[in-house]
Amino acid sequence: MFIRILQGRVADPAGVRAELERWRREVAPDVPGWQRLTAGVTEDRELVALFRYAGRATAGIGLAGQAAWERAVGRHLDGPATWHDCTQVYAMKGGDADDAGFVQVVQGRLADPVRLAAARVEVERTLRERAPHVLGVLVAEHADEPGGFTEVSYVTSRHEARAAERAMPVDVAVQLGMVRSYVEGLRFVELREVLLARPAVPVP
Repeated sequence: MFIRILQGRVADPAGVRAELERWRREVAPDVPGWQRLTAGVTEDRELVALFRYAGRATAGIGLAGQAAWERAVGRHLDGPATWHDCTQVYAMKGGDADDAGFVQVVQGRLADPVRLAAARVEVERTLRERAPHVLGVLVAEHADEPGGFTEVSYVTSRHEARAAERAMPVDVAVQLGMVRSYVEGLRFVELREVLLARPAVPVP
């Protein structure tokens, strides 16, 4: 699995949304490895878009259509775009879900990647057994930024996410605190009007 992450301050939300829809319609069909697009704009107008592929070789990097699209979407941003290429990607509970109603994003730096990797199995067990509102989680490490990562959680709804936070059992809170101690500089954002798209299933 390979993920490219696009971020930037948005000057024209409607223009950005139109370009994302155009990428799905016009650019993605020429990219054989495309698996998923997750994109949205935060309350303070920051675009976060994850393009998920089967691998780097099938991500269409360098294609004329992709390059032209990147220039086009950049015209709707207030400043330069930032791209993160991620070759190390970890999926929990299947990674993502078509029926997610809410997407949470966490970014930061790995302070203790060895302990974090060791804890990942227990974290996924907790998610499967005690967090039905979490449909899937992707953790992508930034190849261009040593230690940097983006974590994306696909959740049933904002309401259920807030309810789960208020009713979190003590032992789950302790586990979460332990995991958070293995990272630093955490930044939390929420995506609004999320675009979730994947290739259409061919009709026999």
